[in-house]
Amino acid sequence: MRKYIAFIQSVSNKDWEVGEIICNEIKHNPQYEEWCSEVFYAKTFQELENLLMLISNNIRETLIVIQIDAHSNSEGFAFKDVNNPNKDECSDYVEWTKFNDVLAYLYDTQGTNITLIFVSCCSSLFAESLQSPHVPIIAAEGTVSPRRAEEQLIKLYEGICMGASLKEAFELMTKEYPIEDERSRDEDSRSILKLYM
Repeated sequence: MRKYIAFIQSVSNKDWEVGEIICNEIKHNPQYEEWCSEVFYAKTFQELENLLMLISNNIRETLIVIQIDAHSNSEGFAFKDVNNPNKDECSDYVEWTKFNDVLAYLYDTQGTNITLIFVSCCSSLFAESLQSPHVPIIAAEGTVSPRRAEEQLIKLYEGICMGASLKEAFELMTKEYPIEDERSRDEDSRSILKLYM
């Protein structure tokens, strides 16, 4: 049975589109032939919610990974329209708590077979606030350097796509990119990703 990775982009073309880059890596790696990967775009929370529900209801695979690239802070996250000529303008902004019902739905339909990865600043504050049980989440502590996150996540996906469990793949990533080393890097060039299960 094939496995599925969805990359949902909510950043403008001028931003570093981590999902598009990694999706391309996965699609063109013959060792990852068991995996199907796609890129989607969401310019509002409603579009993101619809995509997550569509994936959860229609993809029946052994493992589903959904990576969400969006701008955020400790209170909420923002959406951008890739077609908007004003690349600095956000098309929607919602508080993190709006995501609670979506997470509950994903857990009810897929259990722990679905994993969310937030390439999004301060997303770990949201993940830390969640009551268990919930879907596994990888989230960022503090600000995120998209370029650095891409390097780390390529290592994570390498582990996942080669058959490691999520926890094993995360450990492979943090062995190569230790969290303490990331904390000592300049704020603009670091990415501290944490796993919440």
